[in-house]
Amino acid sequence: MWECRVCGNENEVSSSRCRNCWASRDDEVERPSGGNHSRRRRSFGWWRTLRWAVVLLVFTAFTVWYLLPRLGVAIFYVSPVSDISSEPVSGSWPMYQRDPTHSGSVTGSSAIPIGALKWKVDTGVPIYSSPAFVDGVVYATLGHGGVIALDAETGDTIWGEQFEFDPMHSSPAVAGDMLFFGRPTGVVTALDRQTGEVRWEFETGERVSSSPAVVGGELFVGSGNGRLYALDAFTGRERWSYKTGDWISSSPAVLGDVVAIVSFDGLLHVVDRRTGKKRLDFYVSETPRGSAAFGERYLFIADGQGRLKAVDWRKRTLPLEWLWLRVRTQLFQWGITRTLPRQKGFVWGVSTGDGFHGAPVVHEGRVYAANFGGEVVAADEDSGVLLWTYDVGAPVVGSMSASGGTVFVGDTDGILHALDAVSGMKRWDFHAADQIWATPVVSGGVLYLASWDGGIYAIK
Repeated sequence: MWECRVCGNENEVSSSRCRNCWASRDDEVERPSGGNHSRRRRSFGWWRTLRWAVVLLVFTAFTVWYLLPRLGVAIFYVSPVSDISSEPVSGSWPMYQRDPTHSGSVTGSSAIPIGALKWKVDTGVPIYSSPAFVDGVVYATLGHGGVIALDAETGDTIWGEQFEFDPMHSSPAVAGDMLFFGRPTGVVTALDRQTGEVRWEFETGERVSSSPAVVGGELFVGSGNGRLYALDAFTGRERWSYKTGDWISSSPAVLGDVVAIVSFDGLLHVVDRRTGKKRLDFYVSETPRGSAAFGERYLFIADGQGRLKAVDWRKRTLPLEWLWLRVRTQLFQWGITRTLPRQKGFVWGVSTGDGFHGAPVVHEGRVYAANFGGEVVAADEDSGVLLWTYDVGAPVVGSMSASGGTVFVGDTDGILHALDAVSGMKRWDFHAADQIWATPVVSGGVLYLASWDGGIYAIK
C-alpha cells in the first residue's frame, strides 16, 4: 500500500495515481505511525473539503452574476422611485399607438367621428409625430423643435416651448404629471405637463426619434446610438441600456416583463424588462421601418419588404443558435438540405406588394397594417388568414389606429380614410392640406390629427 501526500488516502501498490484525488504516485510518502497518521488524514480531509467549498462558492457567484441575469432573473432589483405609467384611462390616448403594447386601438363601444371639422390650429411648421390626449389637453411635438399643449375643446394654446430648430419625430408620452419625448440633439426630456417647465433631461449622444413608453415608473426609449434605454421616469436616471447592432428610430413596445424594439441591424429584439438582457432576437428584414405591437398571443411586426409577421415572443434565443441557423440556411442554398430552416418564434406571415413603414394595429381579433403602396391589409390575429385589402390610392408612411369598428389611416396625399374594420369598405374621408405621417388619435368621438401642413385638427 502507498499513501497519497495530498489527501492521505491509502491506495493499492499497482495503482499509479490516487483513486481519491488523482494525485501522482510520485507524491508517495512513508506511512506515519500512531496518532500522527490519523491527524495527517484528518488534516488532508479538511483541506479537501475547503477546496471544494471554494470551488462551489466561485461557481455559485459566477452563476448569480453572469448566467441568471441572462436568463431573465433580476438580481438585486431596485424598484423605480414612482409607479407612473402611460397606460390609457378614461378614453385618453397618452402615448404613441395609445398604450405601451402599441395596440393603436380603442376597444368596446365608443362614439365614432363622422369626418366633420371641429377646429384647426395652424402651427406654421410641419408635424411628423403623433399627438397625445390626456385630461382634455392635446400635446404635440413640432417640426421646428417645439412642444405645444392645446385645449382639446377649443384648440386654444395652453403653453408652448421651443428647444431647437430641428424637426422632432418622437411622439410625446404622458405619465403622472409629466410629459416625455426625445429630441434630435440626442436628449430625452421630461416636462411638467401643466406648465411646460423642464423637470429633467438625459443625454444619449445621438438623435432620439423613438417615442418613449412609460410603465410602472420606468421609461423605455431607443436612440440613434443603437441602444435601448430604461430610465427612472421620475428622476431620469439610467437603470440599464441594451446595445443593438445599429441605430434605432422605432419605439419600444412593452408587455409584462418584456420590451420589444426594432433596430436597423435588421432584428427585432425582445429584452427582459428588469435586467435589460436579451431574450429573443428575431430577424425582420434588411430594411426594418416601423415598431412592433403586442397582441393577445403574439408580437406583430410589419417590415420594409412588405411582410406582416406574427412572432411568438415567449421563445428564447440560445447560445450559438444564430450560427446554427446560418449554417442550415447555407446548406439549403447549396442544395444539401431540402428545407429552409424555420426561424425560432415565427408563427405566420402575410406578404404584400410594397414595404411597411408604420406599426401594425391590433383591434378586436384582427391585425391591420398599411404599406407604402397604399395597400391596407387586415389579417386574423391568430391564424394570419388575410381578411381583406383596400387601396387608399397613395403611399402610407405613418401608423394607423382603430376605434369602435373603424380603422383610420392617413396617406401622403393628405387624406384621412375611415374604413369599416370588418369589411374594409370606406365610410368617409377627410382632406388635410399636406401629407399625414401622424397616427390618428381617437377619444370620445373626436379624432385629433397632425399634418405636414402644420395643422393640428380636431375632427368630430
